[in-house]
Amino acid sequence: MAACGQAKDATDYVNVSFSGMSGAGSATYNMDESKMFEDIFDMDSKSDSVNRETLKEMGQISDAYKIKLDKKKGTIQWRQSEGNGIR
Repeated sequence: MAACGQAKDATDYVNVSFSGMSGAGSATYNMDESKMFEDIFDMDSKSDSVNRETLKEMGQISDAYKIKLDKKKGTIQWRQSEGNGIR
């Protein structure tokens, strides 16, 4: 993904947790969007001020991916569309 010229690997912001045993386990994930946005937009986590254009880009990024987990692997799928700034 890229925004403001900052290319990032989304998998760096996904944490997967596993529980259970052989065939009866489960996996859950958490996407740390706050950290991802701080890195992409070079933001300070202590700063509350985000302009309207940056908020719009954040929304486009949030809407552009879907995380899927199955028994064999996890994937991040990107819905790329022209003009959304996602590569």
